[in-house]
Amino acid sequence: MKSTTSQTGAEGAPLTRLSDLLAGKPDVSLSPLEAQAAALLAKVPSPPPLSPQTLARVGDAIAKTPASSTGWLVGGGLGVIAAGTLATLLWTAPGQKTALVSASAVTDGVTVTAPSGSSDRVESAAITEASTEPAASEEIRPAEPQAAPASPIRSSSHPARRSAAVTASKPVRQSIASEQVSDSVAEPAPESDLAIESRLLGLVIRELRQNKDPKQALARLDEYASRFPSGLLQDEAQAARVDALLLSGRRAEALAILERTSFARLPRGGELRVLRGELRAASGRCNDALSDFATTTAMTADVAERALYAQGMCRAHLGDVATAEADLRAYLSRFPSGRFRDSAQAALRNLSPTQ
Repeated sequence: MKSTTSQTGAEGAPLTRLSDLLAGKPDVSLSPLEAQAAALLAKVPSPPPLSPQTLARVGDAIAKTPASSTGWLVGGGLGVIAAGTLATLLWTAPGQKTALVSASAVTDGVTVTAPSGSSDRVESAAITEASTEPAASEEIRPAEPQAAPASPIRSSSHPARRSAAVTASKPVRQSIASEQVSDSVAEPAPESDLAIESRLLGLVIRELRQNKDPKQALARLDEYASRFPSGLLQDEAQAARVDALLLSGRRAEALAILERTSFARLPRGGELRVLRGELRAASGRCNDALSDFATTTAMTADVAERALYAQGMCRAHLGDVATAEADLRAYLSRFPSGRFRDSAQAALRNLSPTQ
């Protein structure tokens, strides 16, 4: 729009209103934009005069020195916003609906409000006097939660929407993964029969060696026999039963098991064979016991000591003096500090009274 000297006015004189300037021109001398502006401004009624109190407050606000450059920036920003709003109203194309305008600027207690309008009229801007009483603070209520959308989440090319979709679907994937993990943990592989047998026999050994409780050990062995009558660890279970019976003083029952069971495949097979010979000799069956003492090469030192001593004593009991003396002397030579040393020496003195 062209500017004229009449718009500025003389220094100290009131400025000429744009509506008065445009109203004085004939229609032919107005540009389309000026004609549209004149039509709009003609419909705007004159604002009511301000009260003396308001004028005084506005004057004080204008005369007041800004506290910092930030105040100038804020004021300038508000001016730019107001100018942009006015330019939008003036440059609206003919026939196009005027956008609804609702802007407010607050400066030192004075509120300027432009309410929304329609395409055919613009409501006047009224400058209202601010109340001297502070406005009551409005209660801030939290937004009510919205229900989750029922429709399934669809992928979107928009980054924000795609991120929201991924975030919304993540708990579902995590829940499915958690269910799969819990299912795998809740359904362990079934325990094999061999593992169950080993566990039961482990409890038996604990009762015998740690708790020294043969009664409880025998009860667990009975449980094992009922559950696994043809178990893979039958020989180990029978050996443990022999130990439990001996610990209970039931030697005859232990010997009965040793008579009908072969323990050759067990690491302690040699020990159980010597034990059978000792039980046979103790029951007066030295002839049967000698076969159990015959081989001592595959035995441990402790078991070999028992076998050599028991063999010499059995031969002495059977009257084979020469062989008995050889076995006892071999025992004292091999185990000079053995646990049967005193008994072996006494047996030799009885076999050779002159020595």
